[in-house]
Amino acid sequence: MESTKFTCKHGSTEMLNDRNYHSWKCSLKAFLIAEEAFGIVTGTEAPPNAGATAQLRDCRTRSRMGLWCALSDAGAVARA
Repeated sequence: MESTKFTCKHGSTEMLNDRNYHSWKCSLKAFLIAEEAFGIVTGTEAPPNAGATAQLRDCRTRSRMGLWCALSDAGAVARA
């Protein structure tokens, strides 16, 4: 049986469906902010300079976390 909740280290929320967009959006935003990935996902955080190796690595890690949050939950909607 497939789970109806998205869970991460910051909490859990119901998977996105046709009735819960606003509560899902607030939860996912909170998770992304907690992971310091919200600015990356929304494009409001400028990428680091090409020579800043540690900052690039950090940015990539946070970017992957943001993508994971978004796609982990969206997969259930796509399958519905």
